Amino acid sequence: MKGFVFIDNEEIGFVNFKKIDETMAVIGGDFFANENYTKFKKDIQKLTTKYGNANSVNYNFKVL
Repeated sequence: MKGFVFIDNEEIGFVNFKKIDETMAVIGGDFFANENYTKFKKDIQKLTTKYGNANSVNYNFKVL
């Protein structure tokens, strides 16, 4: 299953989802960035280095 990733209304890439743990109903996948991601890349990488991730507290992430 493919999901498109947005920050606010700007698409930054997509994820190819797969089952990670069916018994716990967990999905995950690989993120494929597009050219819009470069606008956010530096800040997302800083947050990931500092906190281990960048999440919806930091950005208005949406997956459709």
